[in-house]
Amino acid sequence: MGNLRNRDLKTQWWLVLGASSSLGRAFAEAVARRNGSIILAGRNLAILEEQADYLRQKYPSVIVVVQIFDSSLALSRRSLVRFCQRQVPAGKLNIFLGFAHYAGQIAIEESLELATAVLDTSLTQAALIMLEFIPLLIASPGGRVIIVSSVSGERGRARNYIYGAAKAGLGVVASGLRARLHPHGVSVLTVKSGLLSKSDAPVTGLRGLLAAPPKAAAEVWINASLSGRNSLYYPWFWRWISMAIWLIPEALFKRLKF
Repeated sequence: MGNLRNRDLKTQWWLVLGASSSLGRAFAEAVARRNGSIILAGRNLAILEEQADYLRQKYPSVIVVVQIFDSSLALSRRSLVRFCQRQVPAGKLNIFLGFAHYAGQIAIEESLELATAVLDTSLTQAALIMLEFIPLLIASPGGRVIIVSSVSGERGRARNYIYGAAKAGLGVVASGLRARLHPHGVSVLTVKSGLLSKSDAPVTGLRGLLAAPPKAAAEVWINASLSGRNSLYYPWFWRWISMAIWLIPEALFKRLKF
């Protein structure tokens, strides 16, 4: 595959879903560094326009367009599909799905509305937007899809089992989508992400040891996608942490408070 870090994506378009988040912004810039064209899709127009201006100034040869997108609205999902049909040349579509709604378990148990938001955004809406894009992806042999799941979905824990359930379900969606699109030459990478920082600024304490900055994450993920990987734990050590968690007998696991 050559040097993936420097691979030129000049003929490719990447749709970044959840582009107004720190992770979405980092991934968009990873595409721009490789000369790929970008569609920034999200709810916050001001942040999207700011990011688009930043990318255009730093990478003058890169095409960056903005599209308002609300994953909770069927009309918005279908409008985004139609926009991509008009904007992206046939066979050049790639998708990064990085949006989610996180909330702590205590807050969720105190508000069923919050529980609904976490489940709907992180699973239902993510699944629905991918279903909407299946026809376009089938028409894009060689296309790439990156779906950001979480190590929280590996096993239900007392402190985050609702969010974990949403991410576990999203992992199943990603696996099924990978099988669905494989005959059409489209790869789907499932990222089982651990802690990520909200910015690239250094973080101290235990979180600083475990959390990865968005820029580093985006670089690893896009390289893994370009190399055709099916799944990836990130940071790498979460594979072994997850394995250790799985090996704990249920009789002991249910007594743990983490």
